[in-house]
Amino acid sequence: MKWYGILALLFMIGILGGIVYVGINTDKFYEKSPESEAIAIVNNVISLYQKEGSDIFEKINNKELNQGELYPFVIDTDLIVRAHGSNPDIIGDPKYIPKFTNTTPEIITQTIADVHFMWVEYTHHDKETGESHLKRSYFVYEDGYIFASGFNLE
Repeated sequence: MKWYGILALLFMIGILGGIVYVGINTDKFYEKSPESEAIAIVNNVISLYQKEGSDIFEKINNKELNQGELYPFVIDTDLIVRAHGSNPDIIGDPKYIPKFTNTTPEIITQTIADVHFMWVEYTHHDKETGESHLKRSYFVYEDGYIFASGFNLE
């Protein structure tokens, strides 16, 4: 076999090896991230809201739309909680505004209607455990409400 035949054979072995490697490891490319799960929850809730209106808030409060540790919540443009899949006790409480770490309440309320979505980071106090957690939530503006879902960063 001439040198270029050996080179072609090595090239084909390399290609086949790469195909097999990619085929074996494709599951790593399709793992769900917390970001993609939060986006999916928000999109689902908005779709249901478009069909059912604010009746969907009761399903959120009853934790019917929670997925594992992720849950949806809805706030208005004054940042007052209108529905919450983890802690319905804070609904309507004007004192409950989390400590934002990458924005301010003013920036959210002034820009969300224009940009329609944003990622927000804040400190969330968990009443059940008494602990505070840094969270990242996906906010989407729809019909005067901000639909959101988030996850712990810590």
